[in-house]
Amino acid sequence: MVVPSQAHAMIYFDDPDGNHLEFITRLPKEIDHLEKMYLSEWEKFYS
Repeated sequence: MVVPSQAHAMIYFDDPDGNHLEFITRLPKEIDHLEKMYLSEWEKFYS
């Protein structure tokens, strides 16, 4: 998922031991959109 107004994306998953993990990364550009979206949708705005 992407939070476009804050320019970061995150992915959530469970590891084999049942731990909940989250990876977060900064994106190169913020866009004026308040709702969360998929990375593929964000790429359409960015390109």
